[in-house]
Amino acid sequence: MAETKREGAEYHTGAEKAQKTVAATTSTRKRRGTATLATPAHPLKRAKPSSPEQSGCRAEAESKASTHLTALSDVPLAPKTSQALSTRSRPNKGKFGGLAHNVENAGFPPGEIEFNRSGKRIDWNVVFAVNLVTPGKILFSSHDWRFGGPFGFLSTHAPCKINVPKLLDGFSFLNVEHAHQYNKARCMKLSEVRITTRISPNVSSRRIVGLVLDARNMTTTEMAEFVDKFDDFYLTDRPWWDEWQSAYLLVVDRVLKYALRAKFESSVDLKMKLMMTGEYELCYANNANSIDPWLGIGFPAHIAMAFQPKWNQNLLGKALMVVRSEIRAKEPQWPKTFAFDHFRALEMSHRAKQEDPKKPISPSPSAREAQATWLRSGDESLPALMDRLKVEETAYHRRRVEMAAAFEKKMSERYEQAKAAMRAQRQQESEG
Repeated sequence: MAETKREGAEYHTGAEKAQKTVAATTSTRKRRGTATLATPAHPLKRAKPSSPEQSGCRAEAESKASTHLTALSDVPLAPKTSQALSTRSRPNKGKFGGLAHNVENAGFPPGEIEFNRSGKRIDWNVVFAVNLVTPGKILFSSHDWRFGGPFGFLSTHAPCKINVPKLLDGFSFLNVEHAHQYNKARCMKLSEVRITTRISPNVSSRRIVGLVLDARNMTTTEMAEFVDKFDDFYLTDRPWWDEWQSAYLLVVDRVLKYALRAKFESSVDLKMKLMMTGEYELCYANNANSIDPWLGIGFPAHIAMAFQPKWNQNLLGKALMVVRSEIRAKEPQWPKTFAFDHFRALEMSHRAKQEDPKKPISPSPSAREAQATWLRSGDESLPALMDRLKVEETAYHRRRVEMAAAFEKKMSERYEQAKAAMRAQRQQESEG
């Protein structure tokens, strides 16, 4: 290749490097007898130094683009139809395809979630009906704000200290999931004794109830995994598994409703958030391979609508809707509409909370204003109802603390009596 004259001009370093690469490749192929046409797609051009005016224009353009992206996240989002949501898909949608996340709702920049640049996919989605008269669906999952967003309070793992008298009178559960796992352990205890080797030291099925109740140093997720260490018996001892599982499935719906009633009775804020979901269908978007797949629909939120005919029983979502209907019948002062503006404002603040998980969560001014607007749309006697509910909430927690203290004292006395009986038995055996 003929040497190109510079004619006193400077060439771009990348262009020179590309020219040398092409020349070397052509020379090598000629020596091997496999020469091919290897001309660059574009002729080499001299690099034009950018003038101060051009640099200023570029900076101004980048500033305008950044402002435009920021403004996009603040534009009021019109409710999307279910048809529009079902046609959107992620670029790397994988084997099953799937719906796009509500990226605009969450305030993420374009591509932040579609191209997996965030730590974890968001676990919620709001599907609006084709006509705004028909209620839509709320698909929720995680209780963690970074992943579950504004609907994390619907999760059984959301923190709320409750007392469920019909399940275990006097004991203070950490949340609904704690009560649910206690119910599973109790059903397991009623069957014959089995010992799992997946825990060191090995644990008997009779002891699992006490371990669940005394799980002060475990999260409810770890507690659920702890109870499910007996899953191996599904394959090795199917009759035993079917025995306790049938008893569990017989009462799980009632236990969930007992615990959920206590949850929303214990907090006015949680009750108000539940009422702010309006008449929307609540769907627990868990995975099919989760610990209790029948509690939800069996599909994560971002692909659930594509597999709606194959949804699971959604026991948790149905129990939540039953409790919501009971509250609305008992307290008709609550508005019946879905608080779109409030949840929209919370979704807009989601990105900042995900970047700093230790940052305290507090509703933005726009979310508080939208919440106040929603409350004003209710009955005139709603403020008086709210005041009464706050008084009842304080009394509930005072009573719960007193009952928990009495329960702890009772358990301690039983423990001391059992130890005394054991010492007496050992002494009798040694003397005999």
